[in-house]
Amino acid sequence: AQNIDGAGLADGTNGSAMVDGRVYFSAVYLDKAQTVTGVKWYQVTAGSYTGDAYNGVALYSYSGGTLTQVAVSTNDANIWTATGGTIASKAFSSTYAATAGLYFVAMLYNNSAQTTAPVLGIIGAASSINTVTDFTNSAKTSGLISSQTALPSPTQAMSGISAASTEFKTFLY
Repeated sequence: AQNIDGAGLADGTNGSAMVDGRVYFSAVYLDKAQTVTGVKWYQVTAGSYTGDAYNGVALYSYSGGTLTQVAVSTNDANIWTATGGTIASKAFSSTYAATAGLYFVAMLYNNSAQTTAPVLGIIGAASSINTVTDFTNSAKTSGLISSQTALPSPTQAMSGISAASTEFKTFLY
């Protein structure tokens, strides 16, 4: 599965730097039930930083304006240091038997010192999708929450997520 508003892998080769303490959410759609192992992304530039707090990814189901965490990775201070120009991945702590439907991938970056911010591949057209579409229950295809040291758990209201004009290209595997 991949972002609902992006094209193929090549659409994610332009990049944007991650910001310390910010959780990024990207909508993905599973067209059929499947077992999900983790998240993949395009690493444009390897981060050079000292990780603190939580660094990792999670998967959230979506219903009626509420995200519910269904899978999460372990904390990994080196998650955003993959070689630039490659597809990077992080497995969840355990696999998740997902039904077909809408999900959100969450990615969190935290550091205490940074030389180079990690740069991940983005979808170019995310801003218009998030700002002009009239979804119900404050839904958006990508968003963010700043000043976070941990991922929201077990739930997060979509109304508490700000629309983001930058959407990281994510894949489930």
